[in-house]
Amino acid sequence: MKGIELTHICMALLMVTGVSNAQVSMTIGPETKLTITGDIIISVSGDWENQGKFIPGDGEVIFNGVGIQELSSSADELFTKFTADKPGSVLKLNIPVTVSRTFTFLEGQIDNSSYTLTLEKGANWTLQDGLAQTTTSKVALNEISAFASRI
Repeated sequence: MKGIELTHICMALLMVTGVSNAQVSMTIGPETKLTITGDIIISVSGDWENQGKFIPGDGEVIFNGVGIQELSSSADELFTKFTADKPGSVLKLNIPVTVSRTFTFLEGQIDNSSYTLTLEKGANWTLQDGLAQTTTSKVALNEISAFASRI
């Protein structure tokens, strides 16, 4: 079963099933848990703010908004599949981010000048040739066994 489950303290539940893409700006409030089940793609066109708990499952989060997007959380954030597609704009990481399986950087800039972007051991990463840039960034490759490719 594919879906997005959003559970709040008062047991509010949002379930999206049979949908391969969802376009959203994401705010996860305090005492809220967002769990991805299945191979769901969440396309975030606004900021990502997590004050609760995000469980990425097998899902992919794509940051593709126009203008500066900011990623903030009350704790370090873990993504299974993370894509930045920011033509002419910036994705600003205001927290440490870890990617466990797939990191794809298509266009634009990632500003993580104050925080580290970590690719876990065995993670795949892809940069689109000639278009990806970072500002004074820190990227950690866990045990240098991430797999790289250019598209």
